[in-house]
Amino acid sequence: MHRKLKIHSKFRRRTWDNILVPEIRLEGHWLKELGFEEGKTVQVIMQEKKLTLVILEQNPDQSSS
Repeated sequence: MHRKLKIHSKFRRRTWDNILVPEIRLEGHWLKELGFEEGKTVQVIMQEKKLTLVILEQNPDQSSS
């Protein structure tokens, strides 16, 4: 499955200045169908021009923070 998403600008207010940062929005039923459900934690693996999202398995002794 492939999806094309737009990179948006997001205004970030900071104490001493304000900046624009890039933002990618991921939302939709397709995320749940792929196992990306609310409350789960994902690891973002960053490579040149590539992001990979991996759902982390949570051990019973780990907190959900």
